Amino acid sequence: MSCSSRIKKSVNVDPLFSERTSLRLTQEKAAAAMIGSVRAQTMNDSTLHKFVLRRNNQMNPVIYNDVIQRRSSPGACFTEGNIFTITDRVSQYILKDGNNIIRTGSYYISSDLLNDNGIISKSNTPILFFFRGESKKEEVNIARDIYYLKDIYTNQANIDKIFISMHPLTSQDGSYNFNVFDVSAGIDSSRINNVNDIESFEFILDKARETLGLDSDSPVYARGHSSGGEFCYRLAKDGLLNGMVVSGANYIYDNLEPPVYDETFTEPDISFVFIIHGVNDTLVPYDNSNNQEDFSYNTLPSSLGIEYYDTIYSANNWLDNLSYRDISNIDEINNDLKYVNIGTELNENYLEIVNYYYERNNEDINFRLWRINGGTHNIPKNLEEEIRDEMNTIIINI
Repeated sequence: MSCSSRIKKSVNVDPLFSERTSLRLTQEKAAAAMIGSVRAQTMNDSTLHKFVLRRNNQMNPVIYNDVIQRRSSPGACFTEGNIFTITDRVSQYILKDGNNIIRTGSYYISSDLLNDNGIISKSNTPILFFFRGESKKEEVNIARDIYYLKDIYTNQANIDKIFISMHPLTSQDGSYNFNVFDVSAGIDSSRINNVNDIESFEFILDKARETLGLDSDSPVYARGHSSGGEFCYRLAKDGLLNGMVVSGANYIYDNLEPPVYDETFTEPDISFVFIIHGVNDTLVPYDNSNNQEDFSYNTLPSSLGIEYYDTIYSANNWLDNLSYRDISNIDEINNDLKYVNIGTELNENYLEIVNYYYERNNEDINFRLWRINGGTHNIPKNLEEEIRDEMNTIIINI
């Protein structure tokens, strides 16, 4: 059977099975007709999945980082040389990083990015990484990938970035049964399978650049929420991002400290920082100074000994850095109100957002803080679409 990702209905389905009844053959042909389609990526039809995943005996489509050619995401066979080359649908991958740790995630590459030879047209095409919050199961991570990548970020007129997610890991010693990113910097992180998620991130980034033919310094942006947002902060502190969008996350006392300005901070340069936070977030605090003081931490982070700085402090530190110490308080920059309908056209439900913004003249530096009045820890879909569009505008203008 061909390893093409664009299998036609007329393709011969052979020889995955040695003995087939006429009914089985009919089922296989029906499955083959859907290979490579959006329906194939999202459906739960057992016939289709047994058909395309029989050799792997895998529960979900995967991509292997080895020399053995195996059945992978519906309609495509992969070897190490062509990982990250399937286009126009969200696909899962499995890679083993430099610490010999298995990492999982999803990716999306639009065919709009390819030339006539099926190669990425621009070697400086940006990669947008997604780091979602904590979860209990890999199925939850994959569902989030489909939701954010397929339902939101690929649902736009022009796609000029490569999308890659990276899933967090469950603790090795069983002390913490949620998947979580290692956001610790210089302290014991034995509760995490991987002692350094930075290693995994750099491995996946290098593999993507190598496979897709991108420049070694092609732009890297990140969208992170909750624990994933804290991981964005750690990546930025290590100078590994060109821009980031963070929600529901903050720096952590005696663990992940805010950046301190110095003259070397902008090398490599980070072009934009976009922070989103709900005032009524009871998990990660927006403001520790007043009414949030009594409910800033729920039992989950406090049981791990996590004590957060608030968003105001985190935002002020980034503003101090990006302005070269000219401005150190968000109240000193421009702000306006914007309203986002998180309901429907018939049942409108508007969020009020205070938009703080700063741009450093002639330096391609941009800072945003969206304070969501009445907002909680989670980000509604309609708001995420607004975040996506705002991020695109920022990147275009830097």
